[in-house]
Amino acid sequence: MKKSIKIITISAITLCLIAVIVLASSVLSSKAESGTLSVSDETLYKYEGTDTRVTVPSGVKTIGKGAFEDCDSIEVIYLPSSLETIEYNAFAEMDSLKRIQIPDSVTFIGTGALANCPNLTSVEIGKGVEKLGSGVFSGCNSLKKVSLNENNKYLSYSDGVLYNADKSTIYAMMPGREKISYVMNNNVNFITPYSFYGVDALEHVALSSNLTDVSPYAFSGADSLKSVTIGFNTKTIDINAFENCTSLEQIHIPDSVTAIHPSSFDGCTNIGFYAPEFSVGYNYALDKGIPILNNPIYDLNIAESTKYDKKETSEPKEETEGNTVTINGVTQVIKPEVEEERVPDGPDVLASTQVVNSEAVVLLDVTQPKVVSSNGIVEYGNVLEDYLEDGVIPDNLYYMKKDLKTISIPEGIKEIGSFSFARSGIQTVVIPEGVTTIGKGAFYHCDDLKDVSIPSTVTDVGEHAFEHTAFIQDYYDNGTEDYLIIGDGILIAYRCDDKDFKLPSNVKKVACQIPTK
Repeated sequence: MKKSIKIITISAITLCLIAVIVLASSVLSSKAESGTLSVSDETLYKYEGTDTRVTVPSGVKTIGKGAFEDCDSIEVIYLPSSLETIEYNAFAEMDSLKRIQIPDSVTFIGTGALANCPNLTSVEIGKGVEKLGSGVFSGCNSLKKVSLNENNKYLSYSDGVLYNADKSTIYAMMPGREKISYVMNNNVNFITPYSFYGVDALEHVALSSNLTDVSPYAFSGADSLKSVTIGFNTKTIDINAFENCTSLEQIHIPDSVTAIHPSSFDGCTNIGFYAPEFSVGYNYALDKGIPILNNPIYDLNIAESTKYDKKETSEPKEETEGNTVTINGVTQVIKPEVEEERVPDGPDVLASTQVVNSEAVVLLDVTQPKVVSSNGIVEYGNVLEDYLEDGVIPDNLYYMKKDLKTISIPEGIKEIGSFSFARSGIQTVVIPEGVTTIGKGAFYHCDDLKDVSIPSTVTDVGEHAFEHTAFIQDYYDNGTEDYLIIGDGILIAYRCDDKDFKLPSNVKKVACQIPTK
């Protein structure tokens, strides 16, 4: 009996020893050249060592939080086809890391996974990655682009920016992207925190007209940023959104913004606000002692006009023979019958002059697509035909241009962009035949706009397009019809009581708020 008990006891001890050995082998499952990888339950928890190249063993499914963080010797990491998840800060702060290939098996890359790897220049993202956390590439200032597997159906990549598949979410602009401007696709309705963090070269940004919130730390540390135009659907500017943007001189804050976090512009020592009087942005600037710009330093569309990074020469050009014209004390040499836009002769030139339709005109600011004629009327000229791509007047084109009183819209225009004339001083507008679309808020708060001509070719009018205009007010005060219908059956206002409202049979589209039945 005792013998049998003894045998059982020895067997039990043997089993325990085997279990300890197995457990130990699972925790220290692999060695690199000189370092150690700590692995348990298919998760790599920590690397310790001084290798320049490390291969993560097959069978690992998760790279744990901070597993390689601060491993400054590693230049290249080889990941296995078994890997599925890369967690928070997994490869962060790796000073020597140069390249990494994310295998097709990975579905998620966590927040800050590759943050602050200053020498990282090559990242390949496999076809299985579905989603990324915030700030995955923040601080990787040598990273100009990523390579995305062409079979990845969850993400898209263009112009140095990584999006989700339909480009409604921005995950990251590459910190090393070299272009100075970025015009956000209007399909974007969300940008992740830190998505533009520390981007070095970026100077001018126009945000999406469908973006509702500027996320925390979204542009923090973008120290070359000079101007930002915020879209007319944005409501919130969140915590530290533009923190330490030390070169930021101008931000356009439209009426739509209703909340700005007290820290949104911390460290923005040169900033000025361009905002409508008494708006939230205007009052925020007053409270914070931020200068309010009566006129923009940069045109609101400068991101659009410089998105191809056209360089203006500062070298003086040879004078050419021809007549001279002096306007406001500025003398320019012109050739007869010049019909193409001229580049200013140097950084100190205030204007360029040319002949259009036998009339001398001066282009006051080549970043702004407008020609000011000698009679003070702002109008499109032949020089701008190339600018009006696809027959579209761009969004925000004359926003808050109080000196604009009337405009001649040329034939061939099909669409008037959102808020293109909003809060301007325009008094009269004739919209020509062929225009089909008047964008959201196109003439919003044009308080002096009374004379409006709209053709039947207009089939779509955005909300608030003529709100707060003398045109609408005159209809309310003096109109005789219960319903104001314009274009091809578009209802934009009504005078009857809500209880008597009845949608007319000839209305094809409603562009105003109607009572709930």
